[in-house]
Amino acid sequence: MASPSNAPVGLRAAVLVTAGIAVAQASTYALNLVGARRLGPEGFGELASLLGIVAIGNVVALGLQAVAARRIVTVDSPQRAGVGGAVLRASIPTAVAVAVATCLVWPVASPLLHLSGPVDLVLVALTLVPLTVTGAELGIAQGHEEPRTLAAAYLLGGLAKSLGGIAGAVAGGTVTATLVGLAVGSLAGALALRLLVARQISADSARLDGVRGEVLHASHALLALFVLTNADLLLARHFLTPAQAGIYAAGSVVAKVAFWLPQAVTVLAFPGMADARRRRSLLVGGAAVIAIGGALVLGAAVLPRLVVAVVGGSAYDDLVPVVWAFALLGALQSLAQFLLYSRLAVEDRRAVGALWLAVVALVGVVWAGPHASTRDIVLDAVLVVVILCVAGAVLARSELVDA
Repeated sequence: MASPSNAPVGLRAAVLVTAGIAVAQASTYALNLVGARRLGPEGFGELASLLGIVAIGNVVALGLQAVAARRIVTVDSPQRAGVGGAVLRASIPTAVAVAVATCLVWPVASPLLHLSGPVDLVLVALTLVPLTVTGAELGIAQGHEEPRTLAAAYLLGGLAKSLGGIAGAVAGGTVTATLVGLAVGSLAGALALRLLVARQISADSARLDGVRGEVLHASHALLALFVLTNADLLLARHFLTPAQAGIYAAGSVVAKVAFWLPQAVTVLAFPGMADARRRRSLLVGGAAVIAIGGALVLGAAVLPRLVVAVVGGSAYDDLVPVVWAFALLGALQSLAQFLLYSRLAVEDRRAVGALWLAVVALVGVVWAGPHASTRDIVLDAVLVVVILCVAGAVLARSELVDA
């Protein structure tokens, strides 16, 4: 195993990567904001549920990214380009498989989400092909721990995807037009990233024994996480009226802000959690995620009307009393994500079972209990994720005490 990377993972690196991710995420939220206004509550509710499927399908890309980063950081420098090339080549058939699997869920997705036809789901499948390849490209940049390249990769990939979706929404004013733009933008992003990481890829691919199993496990674990973080939105779409589901979708934008804003912390900490820097990465990274999440929840509680005005405008005023709960949900989900990545960094496979139990618990609690309002569903989700985070924190603490 290679010695710990000497790449500087300090304040400058954090600022660069945070800036890249922030721009990418800001463009994603801009897509949601444009969609909320251009499509109206009912159309945006449908778009948000389809974007939830994109998020769930994208877990394979995140699995590829995690495996690529971990494999690269744990080998000596001369071997890293070969590892990157091997992962990138493996991403292409994987991307096709993801698209086919997405199309096959139509019989379930149609009645659950009240979709009018299969075209929009096919467009989601086509979007996931370049997004899966992009995941491998991001993992290559992450594993090399070069902040400028990693920041640029997040920025280019995120901007291209979201600007495509925004262009579709503005030009067409329909859910289908928005998804066409999203697919085109995602393809442009994957091509741009391929050029960006070209020097980190070797034509002579390394042999990666067991990599398929690692990708499968990482994707499985991340699938459980992202089912959990999107299940409340899908349940809201199923149980609430179309207008109420649109209100919940706007609240989910707030939750996604709180979920993804600390992402740079996890991205930078992950390589360190895979080598001798693990203890420090766990402590510093975990504290940073909690601090960022706490600040966001406080802001939503103090200025709820401002938050709602930014998210969707006066059409979403019913969200004001519960916007703090959506911020809390997203912050807790972000902590759960950090704790999951801490397990993936050392190939610990115990966490996935706890995640699926949380998914089952959330569906059960919402289905059996009151589910007639946004407040009912979001508070159920908060309760389930609190329990999950406590369990993850206990596991992390026991590891640090034993170290």
